[in-house]
Amino acid sequence: MPRHTPVTAPAAAPSYEEALAELERLVQRMEDGQMPLDQLLGSYKRGAELLELCRSRLAAPPSRELMSRPC
Repeated sequence: MPRHTPVTAPAAAPSYEEALAELERLVQRMEDGQMPLDQLLGSYKRGAELLELCRSRLAAPPSRELMSRPC
């Protein structure tokens, strides 16, 4: 009988602030120049994903929840 591997739910996308903080940490580690090439390539890919997420969050219209909050 085939074994089924448990399916994990995809992680929720980070908030803009979380994505930006992760991107900043990632850039700092990459700029330090101590990363092996394979890790550097993976970090570059993750950085591109985080950059796209940040750009899309900035381009998205504000949510109704944010607009209904008192200042």
